[in-house]
Amino acid sequence: FFWMGDMIYSDTRNMKVLRRDYENQLRRRRFREFLSEVPVKGVWDDHDFGENDAGSNYPYREESKQVYFDFFDEDEATRQEMKGRGLYRSYTFEGQEGSVKVIMLDTRYHRDYLFVDNLLPAIAWLNGKIPFVGAFTRVIASLFRAFVSTFSMQYDFGSILGEKQWAWLENEMKGDDADVYIIVSSVQVLTEMPVVEGWHHFPQERERLLKLIQATHPQQTVMVSGDVHYGEMLRVPCNNEKGEVEFYLPELTTSGMTHSCESQMRYLCKWNIGLAHTNRVNIDSVYPLFNFGTIDLQWGEKEVGVTLNLKGVGGGTQLSQSVTVPRRGQGSTIAQCKFEPDLGVKGSFYVVFFCCVVGLALLILLVVLLLRSLVRRGLRWWRARRERQKKNE
Repeated sequence: FFWMGDMIYSDTRNMKVLRRDYENQLRRRRFREFLSEVPVKGVWDDHDFGENDAGSNYPYREESKQVYFDFFDEDEATRQEMKGRGLYRSYTFEGQEGSVKVIMLDTRYHRDYLFVDNLLPAIAWLNGKIPFVGAFTRVIASLFRAFVSTFSMQYDFGSILGEKQWAWLENEMKGDDADVYIIVSSVQVLTEMPVVEGWHHFPQERERLLKLIQATHPQQTVMVSGDVHYGEMLRVPCNNEKGEVEFYLPELTTSGMTHSCESQMRYLCKWNIGLAHTNRVNIDSVYPLFNFGTIDLQWGEKEVGVTLNLKGVGGGTQLSQSVTVPRRGQGSTIAQCKFEPDLGVKGSFYVVFFCCVVGLALLILLVVLLLRSLVRRGLRWWRARRERQKKNE
């Protein structure tokens, strides 16, 4: 079982609180039973890393990592190997029928600020402390990205992985040591949803990732992600020179087992997930309730059938998509086509603008309510002071 982050919702800079929350998770009887029966590997996302939407700006990332190691009971060799870097690692599973390589990326430890956070660091500090600030900053970042794309401007949007992790990933994707490569990212890769985190806020990084897959194992790779509190099936076509689709690079988003969009936001959830369906398998390839994911492999002599499944409570399949990949040594189509995701930027420019207007209105409302509260407190303090002065007189 591979955990893609948000194992707890701590959102703190107090390591005692973070450790307590991890320990509370371990006290759950069913969780302990699960750990005793199923091998579990994992990587963090924002809420168990430290703070909502946090990245390299989080000041206690090394301390948080030690708490994480204790939770998973990692040995000293692993702790030394990951000293001064993120939790990225890979696992290769060899069997009689074939081999699978799982590459787990760390999208937190090395990640730069979003565009808006770079301009206004105070917003990064407010994120997680005031509701909807994070969503507001992501929408503004999407608007700026749409503006840059529309007018063909140049801008460095920063990095998700950092150069050290990129060098490691490039080395992991070289060679021909597996039949199937599973890339795990805690945040979505192919989405264009403006209000959620994802690789779309770092377009140069996403392009670099797709080019790396294209240059190494384009047909043998599938992607898995989480974070957003709903399940989704995404894919990007590999188009040849004639614009014809040769095959698809699929992504399964599975999130979450304890939090769901439907249970948290109800009708707003349905509006939100219907807002941006770019790169979905189809417009209905989304599931807003509690879910988990599975990957089924059907081994053939020359090909492997890979089925990505999204399961609901009770284990029923809610969404799925399948691809057939050639086994190693059976050839690929590296030079014959190119991954071309639908960026959804120009087409959704006005949608994003509308979201920004709504987000700005919400932010103004929050500021007004905050000022109103401060004024009321100030008046109460002034009246109490006047009353004390009258009593003294």
